[in-house]
Amino acid sequence: TMEAMSLVVILLGYAFIPMLNYDWIVFVVVGLYVIDNIFFNFAIGLSTYLQKIADPQDLGSQTAVGFTINHISAVVIPLFGGAMWMLNWQLPFIIGAGLSALSIVFTMKSAIKQ
Repeated sequence: TMEAMSLVVILLGYAFIPMLNYDWIVFVVVGLYVIDNIFFNFAIGLSTYLQKIADPQDLGSQTAVGFTINHISAVVIPLFGGAMWMLNWQLPFIIGAGLSALSIVFTMKSAIKQ
């Protein structure tokens, strides 16, 4: 949930902060980039944690599905993102923030059911 929340803030920051015309804005954008990389490293740690706590019988299928989804995403999303970028450079960031917000909703629904 924290990762998705941070992505909403970071992606909306990428989309809208450059519209401001202040001299210090470059520091805010660099800060967003650093925070983005920190949370990306947390995502790597999360997959490592999954390997430690998951049932070994389930780990193979979970890993295979995860790799498949990531591979498809790595091929398809840049194609659509590049097309959106050509229309308006802010669109990929706004849509990414929307998808992250949707992830928060599903994460919270899953946590409530448990």
